[in-house]
Amino acid sequence: METQTQNLTRAFDKMPNEFSSNKFITIAKKYGISDYEVINGHIVRFLKERCNRRGKRTWIKKPTSISIESFLNEHSCINFLKSTGKYKIQTLTQTWTEI
Repeated sequence: METQTQNLTRAFDKMPNEFSSNKFITIAKKYGISDYEVINGHIVRFLKERCNRRGKRTWIKKPTSISIESFLNEHSCINFLKSTGKYKIQTLTQTWTEI
């Protein structure tokens, strides 16, 4: 079972850069957030951590720092090394021969 923070994060990822809290609550309810969780203020605390308030009900996502792990993976590293022309990337392969 997913936690409410995971559900809120999934809803937050679906939101554009600028959005209203009403729209966020609508999306969050689709991911399993209950009316009680809306009323108890958990959503407001969640949004204050990740957004700047523009108006009474309007939020703008804070700029996020990108971690190296988020965009560096084996495939992108191999493509970078190949694009420099200095390296040849090889993989181990087996060839079968008939006896």
